Amino acid sequence: LMIGLYFILLLLLALSLLLLIFRKKESFKTNVFPSEIPILIISSPEHFSRSKQRLNNLGFKDIKRIPPVYLKDRGNCQTKSLSLSELGVTKAHHSCFKEILKTNKNAIILEEDWKYSLSNDLFIKKIVDYYIFFSSNDLDILWLGYCGDGCTHSYIVSPKSLKMLLDLNYCDKPIDILLYGLCRKKSLKCFKATNEIHDNKIYYGQGLVFQDRKNIQGIHDHNNARTSKFTL
Repeated sequence: LMIGLYFILLLLLALSLLLLIFRKKESFKTNVFPSEIPILIISSPEHFSRSKQRLNNLGFKDIKRIPPVYLKDRGNCQTKSLSLSELGVTKAHHSCFKEILKTNKNAIILEEDWKYSLSNDLFIKKIVDYYIFFSSNDLDILWLGYCGDGCTHSYIVSPKSLKMLLDLNYCDKPIDILLYGLCRKKSLKCFKATNEIHDNKIYYGQGLVFQDRKNIQGIHDHNNARTSKFTL
């Protein structure tokens, strides 16, 4: 009788452990629809309307425009390590961070020159898969697009790390260099999307999402040289 009771107790303990493991694995959504994924786009009104239409056609519905920031002075950053343009980029991404903190949901941040080379169906699938992967692995940043260890034109970010990121000193390094540095130091848990084949003559960068620097002018052109939008 005692042996049988002991066996039952062991069985109950094993079942409890299995249930705990299952709940931990299922603590994130395994099915996510494109319409559920928040997307913030740093963009002018003109380019945003086009981006929003493209994303709507793909099934993404939770889309918000974040205005670009064009600074006339350095504010609290009196050192001249960075240009006004680079400081403006940081400010715009900070606006995205603050918006994400309000919703407290993992979100995708895009810059207005984002582009992809895959078919629509495959692109949607990969975005959703990366979003689920991001959540299930408790990441801080997943770079959907990148330029080696630079560029912030497309990434998924978690609200859990944003308060810390907003408190950092951004006066000495561009935001992309600073964030990638934190990734390398393992201060942030990061991941890069697999590079997809694309025509370098049209798009710039690597990953799933690229930049169209030929048709949408930012502060750097397709050869990474400064454009007329680059303000010192």
